Amino acid sequence: MKITFLNGSSSGQTLDSGELQEITLGRDNTNMIPLDMEGVSRNHAVLRFAENGWLICDLGSTNGVKVNGTLIAGEFMLSDGDLIEIGTQKLAVSGLRGKTPVISFAPAQGTMVVESGAAQEEAQDEFDRDKLMASISAGTLFTAGTPEQVMSPEQPVSDDRQTIPSIKVGGRKFISPVLFYTIVVCLTVVALTACLKLFSPAKKVSGSTAASVSNQPLSLYFEKLTVSQENVFRFSVSIENRKAVFYIDDIRSRRHPEPFIVENPAGLEVLISRLNNSGIWNVRSAAVRNDSSGLYRRLGVVLGGKIVNLSLSGHRVGAEVEDIESAIYEFAEGCGMQTVSLSGDEILKMATDNFNKAEDLYANRESGGANLRDSIARYRLVVNYLNEFSPPQAIWKKAKIRLTEAESLLKNKLDELEYRRVTLQNARDFTALRRVFLETMELTERDSKEYNLARKRLHILDSHLKKSRGSR
Repeated sequence: MKITFLNGSSSGQTLDSGELQEITLGRDNTNMIPLDMEGVSRNHAVLRFAENGWLICDLGSTNGVKVNGTLIAGEFMLSDGDLIEIGTQKLAVSGLRGKTPVISFAPAQGTMVVESGAAQEEAQDEFDRDKLMASISAGTLFTAGTPEQVMSPEQPVSDDRQTIPSIKVGGRKFISPVLFYTIVVCLTVVALTACLKLFSPAKKVSGSTAASVSNQPLSLYFEKLTVSQENVFRFSVSIENRKAVFYIDDIRSRRHPEPFIVENPAGLEVLISRLNNSGIWNVRSAAVRNDSSGLYRRLGVVLGGKIVNLSLSGHRVGAEVEDIESAIYEFAEGCGMQTVSLSGDEILKMATDNFNKAEDLYANRESGGANLRDSIARYRLVVNYLNEFSPPQAIWKKAKIRLTEAESLLKNKLDELEYRRVTLQNARDFTALRRVFLETMELTERDSKEYNLARKRLHILDSHLKKSRGSR
């Protein structure tokens, strides 16, 4: 299953569940996917793999969970292209027909547990501390593999499995008659099942699942033009051959960025699903007249043999058009165009608010690593928001300078933590070593390379410390 962030600081990013069969979501950092957004509870929801696919379950949160705009109760079976809302965080899911997971998640520890054969058949011998130290000295403490593979001495594994029943005649082994007839019956059932599936009529697939299965090609053009005495603002997007091209023109704010091009955008399947399930195909164009509102829209879509071509004016365009317009804006945000629906004044205010918050966080950076990390994220937002303005705004220049300074400080802190890691590892100070991993995770963005490496090392260390205490 793939989970795509449609807004927030991780907008446009896609996570792959891989082999996980349960994924927790919430504001608390112990969740597999922590969500730092308004309206998100500490332990908000869980995605769980079931026999028929993936389910989402509300864990008694304050604001609940919405799927495709509808508040769910209890568990809800998900389909490809579904839009999930957890607080103000919007997520899209796809690729739900993956193989059965073989990796589980231990919520109490917040760590992933690989249930390999060696891990399930726990060794009985006492934990060898000298072996652990030898691994540290050899630099293999944090190499890839399961904890048992990198930390424990090799243990002989007893084989208590049942052997296939057989009869020995004249030095040769023959399969018993019972097993022989069992195999024949099983093969017969498999053959009959294959024939039934081959000759039975294909089932119709509808809704978002059909869009995902057929991988429908989409051609789309959308333009929104707002004309007033103070300004002329135009936003447009064209999508063809899985490539999206965005344009913005804002006369008053002098926003004329270069066309923004995104190849294979992450939220395209969600947009296709919403188009398929919308009533836009039944809408007809209204005659474009001189309209006092100065608001004009054009929409052209070709999808799965269906065509719509609309030219509309005014504010009242119907719920179907408003729904698709909202879907296009969310798609644009997922591609990194977070400011398409905002005026120049609104963008400048948003940038100013983020800059002031970033300054407060940076001034208190010694209070916790998260303050430095979050200040960098907000400085980046300011720079990205104001990149569209020409000439550059004064606050944009300040944010650029401060961003460079903060990023340099973060690099120095991470270098210092790496030096402490090596020193503490050689000194066998595992308690302090554990704190180093936690500090690294606090300083770095979730799902970054540094964060994932520190989390992996912390998991391996915790697993072996726990095993060491249990064997004493």
